[in-house]
Amino acid sequence: MTIRTKKLLLGFWLCFFVAWFSDSPALSQGGMIHDTREHILEDAKKEGKLVVSPGFEDSTTPHLIEAFKKKYPFVKEVVWSKPADFKKQLDDLIEGKAVVDAFRPAPNLWSQYFSHNLFRNYDFKKMAEGGHLNIPREMIDESGVVIWSGSIIGIMVYNVNRIASEPTPTGWESCFDPKWSGKFTVDSKPNVIASLAARWGEEKTLDYARKLKQNNPVIVRGSTQGLTKLAAGEFAFMCGVYLHATERYLKQNPSAPIKKLVPNPLPAAFHEPEAVYARAPNRHTALLWIEFLASPEGQQVLDAVDPGRASFLVQKTLANQLANGANVSVCATGCRNREDDLMKRIAVDIWGLPKVAE
Repeated sequence: MTIRTKKLLLGFWLCFFVAWFSDSPALSQGGMIHDTREHILEDAKKEGKLVVSPGFEDSTTPHLIEAFKKKYPFVKEVVWSKPADFKKQLDDLIEGKAVVDAFRPAPNLWSQYFSHNLFRNYDFKKMAEGGHLNIPREMIDESGVVIWSGSIIGIMVYNVNRIASEPTPTGWESCFDPKWSGKFTVDSKPNVIASLAARWGEEKTLDYARKLKQNNPVIVRGSTQGLTKLAAGEFAFMCGVYLHATERYLKQNPSAPIKKLVPNPLPAAFHEPEAVYARAPNRHTALLWIEFLASPEGQQVLDAVDPGRASFLVQKTLANQLANGANVSVCATGCRNREDDLMKRIAVDIWGLPKVAE
């Protein structure tokens, strides 16, 4: 090979790599992908489509999609589905059978998404810091590749008619006060109580569960069932109920004799995780979707349709208003990972239930 030929080949490969790197997202430390705003928008316009599998209520997702398409009119088609079974979806993701761009990973299967490399390794923290994605840093999971777009806030509620002649419950300590023995409820899926472990620690939380058991709670399953029975006067108060379920019930039943109580600490679990699938065909549009979910605009849509479900980290959401000034027990990634085990120890080992309710 002549020197001239070598120089021509060297020049060709140099031009090729310069062009390739200039059109490709950069890699952060540890192989994380760092994309630019310009590149995200440019490629999203070429994609023009999005397939999502969020975890929101069926009544909520269409409103989010409508607002997203209005913000990005070049996205002509958004297809969404909610898996009937997260384990089946996980298997499909592993085998490459799933056709999805952005999806909700199930917290109880968390480690498997990472062990099978199912997330596209976008460095959300670095991209947010650089202004390429407008996502509050606090909403980004410690892994850097998942955001938490919603919350589950646990509160207490009571029937004003049932306790008209007595002092109202004051907080978690009321649940083991002997005067309320047999007159309050706990849920057979005790994730609200499990979220207290983020502030109290597991041992104090388990000890608390034992005290509840000794005070003869009424076991119910689901916030809606409990709120319906509470409104009917079947018991005095609920020791842990979802904020969003309470808001939904009171909206549908405005005359119900139910009042809310913000306990101390206030359980707030990160919820609705969202990530880009490693094999996403429309990954840049997926980035815009995830950014939209975390934005004040997206959060307002979520809070308007399902009040209390939006992130407590975003200003003006109902969850944020409740959390402001409160002693919040934040159940984030580490807490969510242990949640199933802790609920089992509470419901099965301590309360003697056959299993944790679905």
